[in-house]
This record gives sequence, C-alpha cells and structure tokens, in this order.
Amino acid sequence: HTISAIFQRVAYLTFQADLNGSISGETVINYGENAYCTITADEGYSIDKIYIDGEEVYQATLAISSLSVPFENFTEDKTLKATFTSDIVTLTVAQPAEGGYIYGSENGSYVSGSEITLETAPLKGWYFAAWSDGNTNSEITFNITENTELTAIFEKYGYTIEVATEGNGKVEPETQSANYGDIVTFKAVPDDGHIFSHWEDGSTEAERQYTVTDNASITAS
Repeated sequence: HTISAIFQRVAYLTFQADLNGSISGETVINYGENAYCTITADEGYSIDKIYIDGEEVYQATLAISSLSVPFENFTEDKTLKATFTSDIVTLTVAQPAEGGYIYGSENGSYVSGSEITLETAPLKGWYFAAWSDGNTNSEITFNITENTELTAIFEKYGYTIEVATEGNGKVEPETQSANYGDIVTFKAVPDDGHIFSHWEDGSTEAERQYTVTDNASITAS
C-alpha cells in the first residue's frame, strides 16, 4: 500500500493596515492564481494611500471608504499596506444661472490637499468676469484644504449702436448702448415737409427693431 503526499506551491500576502481601517482577503494564494483584497476605512475616515512592498501605488483624491485591490498571476510574496485619513473636505461648485458653464473636478468629498482644476466656458455673447471668491483667472488649479463653495460669474458683452441720417430728419434715440442679444428700437422722424424713405438695408418701416450682436451703425434716409 502506497501513501502519496501532494504539495501545492503557494505565495503569501501580508496585510498592514494602519489604525482607522482594515484589509480583508485571502493571505495564502495558490501559485499563479488571482487574488483580490478589500481595503475598508472606518466610519468618518477615508482611504489615503496604498503601498505594495513599500512602494506607493495609490494616492487618494476623492474620499472613498472602500476599495478592491486585485493581484493577477500571484507568484511571489507581497505586502499590502493601507493608510487612512479623517482630513476630508467638500467641494461644491454651482453652475451659473446664465452665461456659461463650469467643468473640471466634480462636486464631492476630497482628501485634504487634493488638486482641484476648474475651467469656464462662456456662451456666445458672454465673457467670464470672475469666480465668486474674486479670482479673475478663467481656469484655476488649487489644492483644496477646506470646505469650498464656488461659482462663476459671466457677463454680457456691451455694444454701441450708432445712427446716422441722410436728408432732413432724425432718428430717436440717436445712440443706444445695449448688451449682446438685446433688442433695441429706433424710430425715424422726418422734419416738417419731408417723409421718411428707407433705412440703409431697404426697410421702409419708420420704426424698427435691431437685435444686438456687435457694435453697429445704421442710417435712415
């Protein structure tokens, strides 16, 4: 009678979790197989950094409480370490009611010190004026260290519409200042003994409206 002993080659995964969190998963892995571990922060904490064999492989930006770490084709002993932090701040970016949009880093909770990038995109006829904190750079990058609320302020471009006359008469008003997209009204008023003929574009309506898109000059005859 023969008794056979069978041995399986394995590799070991060692967990090192700082206070305020834990690591779970298999620690003895069959050679060449895949392994999966889960890092979990305690309530009120977030995962900060992850190290494999002493080398940093992950630095958190968004605050997360749980993260799965895969190991494919596990063939040698490794050490998985995780650190945790309670230094969490919130970014709240409000889209403007009009004039343009903000894009970049998303609203949410971040590990303090994380880099935030925000940019603005004004609509046609509008321009970026400032952020709500007074910064006038249309694109900003900063390290967030406290709860932060921001929005962007957009303003319309302002234009001047001038008028001229040929012949005996006037236009009321003579000049108008208006913003992009505004509709302004002009009226041609002939002198006594004269009649209004036309505007320079051929329109014969004495009172006309003009949609503002740029500085302009119009003439009544």
